[in-house]
Amino acid sequence: MTALVALSFAMADSRDAYAHQAASAVNGKTPACTATPIAPGQPWKLEYSFGGGIMPGTGAVDLLLSSDGTAVMTLTRRQHQPTVKTVTIPDMAIAKIAKTLTKWPPECIHTLLRKGYIVYDNGSYSIKFTSGASSTSALINACHFVDNGDAFTAIYDAIQNLAPFVGKEIAWSSGVSTSVKSDVCAPGSAAPN
Repeated sequence: MTALVALSFAMADSRDAYAHQAASAVNGKTPACTATPIAPGQPWKLEYSFGGGIMPGTGAVDLLLSSDGTAVMTLTRRQHQPTVKTVTIPDMAIAKIAKTLTKWPPECIHTLLRKGYIVYDNGSYSIKFTSGASSTSALINACHFVDNGDAFTAIYDAIQNLAPFVGKEIAWSSGVSTSVKSDVCAPGSAAPN
C-alpha cells in the first residue's frame, strides 16, 4: 500500500503530460506509440528495480523476469551484502504479466524531466522491457517522471502480484515523499528513453 502512495505522489505531477497524451489518444493508444503486441511464444524479459527512499529496514530490490518463468531477484538490505535468489514463476502468472505488457506496452511509457520541482525521498523505480531487438525503459525518481502513469502503475502492480513467488520484498518502497519547488533537475539529466 505504501508503494502505491509513493508512486501516486511521484506520478501526480505527470497529469499534465498524461492529459496531453490522453487528449491525442485514439482507442486508448497514442498515435506516436508503435508498440507491437507480444506474440505467443515470443521470448521477452522484464526488469524492475527499486532503491532509495526513506523506509527504514528496506533497501534495494532488482528483479529480472523472463518469459520462460525464470525470475532472479537481488535484494540489498541497508548495510548488508546482496542476496540473490532464483525462482520459477508459474505459467499462469507469466501469462498475466504478458497480458499486462500487451495491454500497457512499455514502449508507450516515456521518461520526462521534472521542471520546476524535485521529489525528495521518493527513491527510484525503474522498469525495462526487452523483446527481440527492441528494448525500452522508464524511470521515476527525484528528477524524472513518466508520461503514462496508468501504464507504469499497471506494470508495477503486475510485478507486485509476484510476491507469493519471489517474496514480500518485491513490495519495498519509499513509503512517502514530498515535492519542493526547485530547478535542480538539470536539463542534461539522462532519461533512459
